[in-house]
Amino acid sequence: MPSSSSWPRRGDPIEERDHGRDQAPRARHTELAVGVRTPATYTVEHCLKDWLETLNTQAEITVTGFRIMARHPTGLIGHFKLADLKVRDVQFALGTLAERLSTRSVRLARMILIQAIRNAMVNDLAVRNVAELAAPPTGEPGQN
Repeated sequence: MPSSSSWPRRGDPIEERDHGRDQAPRARHTELAVGVRTPATYTVEHCLKDWLETLNTQAEITVTGFRIMARHPTGLIGHFKLADLKVRDVQFALGTLAERLSTRSVRLARMILIQAIRNAMVNDLAVRNVAELAAPPTGEPGQN
């Protein structure tokens, strides 16, 4: 039985509190507090396209490779709103890619997501980079 103080004693079960409040307004309030104003329709696909447009100083072959690789996560999570994207969504996408791509390709896809979301953060379109928190799984064996 928990003690009368607001802090639980050692060994007391931790209660998960759900006060019936919707968490979306709290998240939106947090976004506004830090100056982030993500458009309601801004998706991961938009985020990736915006990032690819910033690569004008890279070699054309590099940008082409990034465009090709960006199609993989776009097909899996491109429709997600960036503000609603969770680490588990990125983990799912990377896990799915690992079933058919090499480990190096999965890591490249993760790097592209990280860079794209980081670009969105610089432009005040994202609060945190969930792709950085997702661990890349091991993919299929590559060519030797």
